[in-house]
Amino acid sequence: MRSFLVLSLFFSASVMAQSTITVDYTRKLKHRCAPISPELRLSGIPVGTFELSVVMKDHDRPMNDHGGGSVKSDAPLPSEYVIPEGGLKSGYKGPCNPVFESFGHDYEFYVTAFDAKREILGKGSLKKTYARKFVTE
Repeated sequence: MRSFLVLSLFFSASVMAQSTITVDYTRKLKHRCAPISPELRLSGIPVGTFELSVVMKDHDRPMNDHGGGSVKSDAPLPSEYVIPEGGLKSGYKGPCNPVFESFGHDYEFYVTAFDAKREILGKGSLKKTYARKFVTE
């Protein structure tokens, strides 16, 4: 019983120590089925972050791999950071749902912040529906 309590307290403390990263981006038509990632605007990046890992997932077709990418730095990243358009290179493929003209699919970007030892400092995500009515030209 004591080992369970200690493990439980350790797990709770490590989860509570992680920061929440705010993620934002604009849905654009040119990103549809393209290997060009949108500009990702991030804030709340934890102090001591040397790497950001990004993955995009399709909630309506989880078997579709949309890849992602990472940003690595020799110095700690600032608390606000913009990953430029096209900045994700690891097999990234933009939203490509077959029902784009009607109701679309829900896509989510997941961002994880790591320190220099690759320990997780924080996480964030943002889910948006990618459909014609929500996309800017």
